[in-house]
Amino acid sequence: CRQWFMETYRATREAGRSVAKLSADFNPREEGHNEKLEKWMVASLEKAPMCESLILYEMRLSNHCYDQMIALMKQTKKLTELQDEILRIEDRLLRSMLMAAHDIAYRSASNILSIDAVDAAQEVCIYMLESIRKYNPDYRTAQGKRVKLCTYAYGRSEKLIQEWILTNSRLVRVPRSKMERVLIVVKAYDSIVKHDLDILSITDKANEILTARKGVLTTANTFTIDEVDKLVRILTSSYVHLDQPYNKHHKGTPTTIGEMISNDDPYVDSIIEKKDNKEKLLSKIEECLSDLEYQVIMLRYFYDPADKTPKALTDVSALLVSVYGGKDYSRESIRQIEKAALEKLKQIEEVQDLW
Repeated sequence: CRQWFMETYRATREAGRSVAKLSADFNPREEGHNEKLEKWMVASLEKAPMCESLILYEMRLSNHCYDQMIALMKQTKKLTELQDEILRIEDRLLRSMLMAAHDIAYRSASNILSIDAVDAAQEVCIYMLESIRKYNPDYRTAQGKRVKLCTYAYGRSEKLIQEWILTNSRLVRVPRSKMERVLIVVKAYDSIVKHDLDILSITDKANEILTARKGVLTTANTFTIDEVDKLVRILTSSYVHLDQPYNKHHKGTPTTIGEMISNDDPYVDSIIEKKDNKEKLLSKIEECLSDLEYQVIMLRYFYDPADKTPKALTDVSALLVSVYGGKDYSRESIRQIEKAALEKLKQIEEVQDLW
């Protein structure tokens, strides 16, 4: 098994592929995670003796690796029992995950928010799988208690589905600090029959739900009719579509509401010109600087296009390691490298025109 793994590991590296995929901790959704994992695996395997079997356990290998190594073993009664037990555990885990996802999703679904239970269930299943991947069985609370996988996955998924609701419904207009109270009002609204629906009944139902959660109502947290009325108005308000015609009776192509709103955005040709200039600038910078100077300038000024301010020097040092696989330089070293690079660029007229 060790021989098979080392041959696979070497072949993967020689082919220029990431060896992080050989680990169960491989996670394509978390930026920078796989680069760190690969460096740790390479460092561990280069340092540890090849005969040390425990190194394979520390790697936390992927299911594919285990399946391939199990296939190399002689089939015994003990091995068969272990494989059957793994299948039973996987089956139980999958059933529990789907039941929990169904429970969370259907409690999160709402007519007033236009949140579909099936869509919510799909999101929760993704959160559950991520939670299983992130779960650390060695973690202990401040009181020294172990956190069970089901507790961690369920709690994390509940929190993330609320974030998903916040960004995929009318709640984008509600402050996050009011998230819990808004969802209680939503639950109260959805639980009342339409012909009995009024602000007073929604308020009473919301306070009933709050009492069940908190145990007791106080003057500070009790829902008032005014608060519930404002929240329901926000949640049930209709939108005006910008493509809606301003004057339907106008002959010819009617003017839309969106066309009547002034737009200060730059024209398309100016955007293209700006992008083209940036590409020329980056090409010129790479041509004039050493590899390290180029990397520092790129990370400090061009790493995140949405960020209008330069990256902090300490952040640049960390990104040199995670993005380019370089050394961990001190803040002062980064400052000196940046200073030398900028001095070079000041001497180049083309760079001055573009930047």
